[in-house]
Amino acid sequence: MATCTVWGALTSVLLVAACSDTGATSKASDGNDVPAAAGTSGTSAGGGGSPATAGTSAGGSADGGTPGTAGSSGAGGDSAGNGGSAGAATSDRPPNVLIVLLDDLGYSDLGAYGSEIRTPSIDQLAEGGTRFRNFYVTPRCSPTRISLLTGQYTQQVATEPGASLPPLRTDNNVTLPELLSAAGYRTYMAGKWHLGTDPDQLPRSRGFDHVFSYTVSGPDKWDKSVYNLDSKNDAIAARVYGDGPRDFYQSTAIGDYALDFLSFNEAQDDDAPFFMYLAFNAPHFPVQADRALIETAADGEPSYLDLYAQGWGKTRNDRYQRMLNEGVIDSSYGLSASEPFNSSEIPKWSTLSDVQQADLTRKMALYAGAVEGVDAALGRIVAALEASGEFDNTLIFVLSDNGGNYEGGIYGSAFKKTTPLTGADLENMGQPGQKDHVLVGGGWAHHQNTPFRLFKHYTHGGGVRSPLVVSWPAKVAKPGSFTDQVAHVIDLAPTILEVAHVSYPDQYAGRDVLPLEGASLASTLDGSVAPFARQLGFEHETNRAWIDGSMKLVVRHETGDVPELYDLSTDPSELDDLAAAEPDTLSQMVQAWNEWAAHVGVPSDRLLP
Repeated sequence: MATCTVWGALTSVLLVAACSDTGATSKASDGNDVPAAAGTSGTSAGGGGSPATAGTSAGGSADGGTPGTAGSSGAGGDSAGNGGSAGAATSDRPPNVLIVLLDDLGYSDLGAYGSEIRTPSIDQLAEGGTRFRNFYVTPRCSPTRISLLTGQYTQQVATEPGASLPPLRTDNNVTLPELLSAAGYRTYMAGKWHLGTDPDQLPRSRGFDHVFSYTVSGPDKWDKSVYNLDSKNDAIAARVYGDGPRDFYQSTAIGDYALDFLSFNEAQDDDAPFFMYLAFNAPHFPVQADRALIETAADGEPSYLDLYAQGWGKTRNDRYQRMLNEGVIDSSYGLSASEPFNSSEIPKWSTLSDVQQADLTRKMALYAGAVEGVDAALGRIVAALEASGEFDNTLIFVLSDNGGNYEGGIYGSAFKKTTPLTGADLENMGQPGQKDHVLVGGGWAHHQNTPFRLFKHYTHGGGVRSPLVVSWPAKVAKPGSFTDQVAHVIDLAPTILEVAHVSYPDQYAGRDVLPLEGASLASTLDGSVAPFARQLGFEHETNRAWIDGSMKLVVRHETGDVPELYDLSTDPSELDDLAAAEPDTLSQMVQAWNEWAAHVGVPSDRLLP
């Protein structure tokens, strides 16, 4: 099989977006004074520049004038590539964009992907939108967030290309909110940032006008004291939560501020679209959810405690069968077996003691409750969008940053111990004031990533496959459909810029910026093109992978860096290693990965021999 290396192709991708117009906020203007991006000349040398789609702004200056609102037809920017940024389309208003990012959510943890977890709001978006079967992210939190907001591979724009959780550089890239703000969008964020703590690395410095976030790593989701609002010109008032133990909960608060952001945007009465990034910390540790969500259920339905008391073998098999029955996957997706990781192996549920089972049951029930909490917040946002008449023209993306997380070992942990909780500590697990810092662990992460192998950190499917639900009623061609298009988180930026009619620049705010690496998925959403082949690279903590069409090279560092080779067209679960049978293909894939790694800046000591 011949392989070729092509970087910087541009295609379009959809993200799940939602907005709302409720909540009391100030009507003061927020200014929108982010500097305009310099114009672009379409694709730049080296590949990856977005073709201009909207035209130059009337009167745009040669060094990056204020974006227009009606731009003329033709290519964006001037012919030299340094004119005013593109104006909005003449025929219709650009869409609002809402990105809903969950944290450490497994591939099949949404109802729309076969899960037993209750996610009716996301499921409804899927029924009216498109679900991606073959969507990829990086294996870790901040690397995915870097790629999402820049359209670059992490190593290209990270302060430390080999670090596990690097901050985002400020000197060679431009973010989605920076470009959209310059094009007339208002930009809002709520949740987890994780891209640096220096003043010039914070969300307000990278294009967001209004930000509700937190100041510590892995915050207690019940503790309001670590969260704050940073609103441009203090235009949006901070909410005041009560002092009761359940008066504040992170996912609910993110939903609250999303409603306030929507209300503020509508109150300006200027028809400006919004870009909203809701980076939920759930279901990442500490895993916390109201016990009422896990101990009770609707009439005739089992509670989460009842469901997970059946054990991870039974629930994983049941989930796999639902995925088959509902068309999420087909029979080519084998169900991966348990396999050792970190020198440990997941035991059969029946071999565990009653005490161990009770502890593990409650951990996974809390995880499910945390996911349901995100869905409830999104449901309120969608309802507000519908009430305001904005839902049909809001592009919504729902995705995860990586696969389910094995951290905490097979059994997870609480109070930084792996021994099971009992008595009051068990009953109060994940509740306000407990400070137990619950991690679910690898046994349940294996369930969360059904049917794939391994977890967060790894470049096998369990680490890098994510659900992607895209809703845009005004444009999605086949509501309720699945697509087999291969896509990656680097595709979100080019997709959003294309549908927003915003050109990608060669320079921004006086600095040169790298060309986009991702491809726009807009034509996938509107049904105008059939799925097309991709080349995608991965590297995290010396775990590596390369996808070229249907073939995948994957290398697991902890087992000796032995290359594995899979044909994803017949074996998407990566169960039948072809490395020995196809040595020429393996050699070509290794060479292509090395070329990609050198291109994006992977440390040279991680190249493959």
